[in-house]
Amino acid sequence: MRRWFYAVVILFCGAVGALATISSALNSITIPGNNSQTAFTFPFVGVAASDISVIYTNASGVQTTLTQGPGTTQYQVTLNAAVAPSLWGVGGTVSYNPSGTPIASGTTLTIVRNLPYVQLTSLQNQASWGQLAQATEMALDQLAMQIQQISSGLSRTLAGPVNDPAGLTYTLPPAAQRANHIVCFDASGNVIACSTLPAGTVSTPMQPVVNAASLSAARTAMGLNSAATGVVNYGLQQGVSGANNIDVNQTPVQDSTNQSVNAAFHQTGRICTGPITYTLPRANTTWAGFGFWVFAVSGVCTITPNAADNFFDVASGTGIAVPPGSWVFIWTNAASSGTWWADYHGPTNPNLVAGVNSNALTFTLYAGPVQFRDPTLANGDPLWSLPANGISITIPSTATLGTVSSQPFRLWLFLAYNSGTPVLGVALCTVNASIFDCASWESRQNHGFLVGVGATTAGALYTSSATINDAVRIIGYAEYSSGLATAGTWASAPTKLQLCIAPFSCPLPGQTVQGPQSVTTFVNTGCGSASFVGTGVERQITPTSTINLIRFTVAGTAINGTDNGLTAVAVFRGATQVSNVATASVAGVSGVSPVFLQGMEQPATTSAVTYQASCEYLSGSSGGFPTSNGGNIILEEIMGALEPANDNMPRTARKVA
Repeated sequence: MRRWFYAVVILFCGAVGALATISSALNSITIPGNNSQTAFTFPFVGVAASDISVIYTNASGVQTTLTQGPGTTQYQVTLNAAVAPSLWGVGGTVSYNPSGTPIASGTTLTIVRNLPYVQLTSLQNQASWGQLAQATEMALDQLAMQIQQISSGLSRTLAGPVNDPAGLTYTLPPAAQRANHIVCFDASGNVIACSTLPAGTVSTPMQPVVNAASLSAARTAMGLNSAATGVVNYGLQQGVSGANNIDVNQTPVQDSTNQSVNAAFHQTGRICTGPITYTLPRANTTWAGFGFWVFAVSGVCTITPNAADNFFDVASGTGIAVPPGSWVFIWTNAASSGTWWADYHGPTNPNLVAGVNSNALTFTLYAGPVQFRDPTLANGDPLWSLPANGISITIPSTATLGTVSSQPFRLWLFLAYNSGTPVLGVALCTVNASIFDCASWESRQNHGFLVGVGATTAGALYTSSATINDAVRIIGYAEYSSGLATAGTWASAPTKLQLCIAPFSCPLPGQTVQGPQSVTTFVNTGCGSASFVGTGVERQITPTSTINLIRFTVAGTAINGTDNGLTAVAVFRGATQVSNVATASVAGVSGVSPVFLQGMEQPATTSAVTYQASCEYLSGSSGGFPTSNGGNIILEEIMGALEPANDNMPRTARKVA
């Protein structure tokens, strides 16, 4: 008992001699940088400078434990001195200014006290009671600080709550059992090692993937199979737009020679410098959706399918054209008798070619999709069809189409729908001062007669295959500005070949090309007594084609003498009379009578020509045209052609009372 009493006395006496408590539970502090601060204070007992650790955290959250020392990249520690009778100095300062640059805003400095887990105080070596008390107090304080360290560390570890059921296991299995496994909890909450994830730890759809025994099984579970490890090919490229990216491949490939299409064409862009031909494989040797682009930059590019396949709305084995300046995407359904589709883009730029051989004339059309009206007149829907590449019609020798030797003419070219397989047709649409209603064929049903040596009728449509009640389109015309030496002997190519489908348009047969142009005069002009003389009612016009017609109209009033005179009026082109004669008279008295003349004629020139009203008095003492009431002439150029043998209207007299 005496020994215990002395110990208590010693402790008490020592406590009286020195004051030492650990009043703060802190053992660390985090201070933000601000671009200027280099001295960072902390509020807890440091014990020794070597016990202070500093951690720097950059703006991205990356932590670095710094080194203490005198260097420019190290930190220095100054501890506050103890104030008697305290044993410890409370707080201190960490100086950190790496290479003269204060830490920036968004970064932090964490100051931590880390005491070594040792106890170095020996009470037996104390020389006096006061020293014994002080050493005891310091040792107790360090124990408290070490306990704070441990508590701080445990607060950042996983721990079961105090109200967990008794008997749970929080201990990991042995190393051999947990190797290459993950930490799990069983249904009761015990710590276990798992080779597969328990149900509920991942979503139900992903459970088979995560628990798959191999990568192959995982790919199968995701539906990828060999696609995940297949060679990047057939329109795919890896790493082009960025690392690990898989991109659709539309790498352009320039083709200047004929090509046999294969699987490597898929999703490529073929730059076609034609004329060349792309020969397609049989559709069922590819796959549904196989396709590629063709860009035609020069010449006509032909795409020809296998004989067992066809382009939509085109006969089996028949190719299509990609005209210059257009592009098309070709793809297939890969059926045994496969269908290929052509999705045209940009201008289709059709191409029309004429050629002669052995006195026969051939027209060939290269075109993209063409629009027709529905052949059923009760239907107002448009129909699209894709003509086969190089669709043609040949007019054989001796087939005149109604033309006349050595006379200018214009042949109109047509495309007939023909149940979705278009055929070319040709017709002569004007003859003998008459214009046939070819322009209306586009809006009604029409027959196409099979072209042959018997094709000799003007105003009839002749086609490369006979058609009945079909829809047709005017697609162009061909002119022979001087005609043919022998009608039906097609010894030369046309002097002009014109397309009339997009991107071009043309006046149709019978439509006005220019005009009406008119002149009115009120000057009374006397008529000649022996021949026609000009009256001043005149107008000049310059035809745009030697084949077109000029429609003229003259109206006014004529005057005759008092002696039952008879005045005649006619229309002249220069010195050539081109109209019939209108006469005017009032029996027994002088008076005025109206005159009206109208007709068409072919001047067969592209130079300026003048049309005028001329008059003469056929009987009596005088006559005149026009009177002060006025006279007028109107001129129009008409799209069409006449056979000049019948250009002039007959000179039959017409009395206008």
